[in-house]
Amino acid sequence: MIMFGMHCVFTHGVLAASVAAGIAPIALLTSGPPGIDAPIERVRPLTSIPTVGTTEPIPSVRTFWIDKPGSASTLQLIRSLEPDVIAVACFPHRIPHRTVRLARFGGLNVHPSPLPVGRGPDPLFWTFRRGDGNAAVSIHALTGEFDAGAIYAQQPLTYQPGIRENELDANLAQVGGTLLADVITHLMNGTAQPSVQDDEYATYEPLPRADDYVVSNTEPVERAYTFIRGIAGRGYAITIRTDRGSETVSDALAYDCRTDSNREAVTGEDWIQFADGWLRVLR
Repeated sequence: MIMFGMHCVFTHGVLAASVAAGIAPIALLTSGPPGIDAPIERVRPLTSIPTVGTTEPIPSVRTFWIDKPGSASTLQLIRSLEPDVIAVACFPHRIPHRTVRLARFGGLNVHPSPLPVGRGPDPLFWTFRRGDGNAAVSIHALTGEFDAGAIYAQQPLTYQPGIRENELDANLAQVGGTLLADVITHLMNGTAQPSVQDDEYATYEPLPRADDYVVSNTEPVERAYTFIRGIAGRGYAITIRTDRGSETVSDALAYDCRTDSNREAVTGEDWIQFADGWLRVLR
């Protein structure tokens, strides 16, 4: 298996989990810096990114910077590696068919949403925006349309209010890497059973805009807490709108579902009242 991905929590987590499940990746291909016109192999050993206090080694994975996934030089590299499967985990560009067909069993994408719901480039943002405690990972075939290929495996995952994005990303990657290894095994054994996505239920969620970082105090307080805690690490301003005006916050610290009294905050913090409780925020 070769994987297209990035040096990020999700890519590294999927790789580490697939190794633990018995699939040995050959190489990781990532977008290189501007100006490169041929793959460049990075000599530094690849390790998983620390997310919850540990850094796990990922053995026997060569890492290459590439120019484009469909360029002649990238195709030449892939031919030389002779992969059984091409996998994608958090790669921002479409993999063209001429690249996918170089793998014996085709291509797979590890997508952190319950497809066909949640197609798009930033599914974790919208998972937190819904804030209902439900996430999922899907393994689907690579096709000419983003996130629309037949589904080989899917698993839901619940999370608790207050979880940070890196932690949920790592949890989803662990599930995704294990599912990916299982699907590859079934492909190689001839026992894989893909299921065509039902476009009637498909949703597409774009990259978030400034308005998507706005929270109203008419929303449930727990959902607002979950969303703000989840995406606070991105460094974007989050606005809470109330009938008294708007306040820009950088994080959510706690919530209280009691509505019967005011709350005292320390310097730099505020309590903002919602319909069903209070949210303690960092200004």
